[in-house]
Amino acid sequence: MPTLLVAGEHDRNAPPAVMKKMAGEIAHSTFPEMKGVGHLMNLEAPEAFDDIVLNFLALPSVLLH
Repeated sequence: MPTLLVAGEHDRNAPPAVMKKMAGEIAHSTFPEMKGVGHLMNLEAPEAFDDIVLNFLALPSVLLH
């Protein structure tokens, strides 16, 4: 199942290194790191966060099932 893992560059709760390692263990995962933000990515950079999520959801449906 395609999986999206997003981390903020300055996230102390779910650090990018941990999220990247997790993504490496999940087949078909996508891992973008958001520069300049912390744990509350959707509040700190809502437009960039929404773009990441919407682009992931726009993948061909065959990849999401």
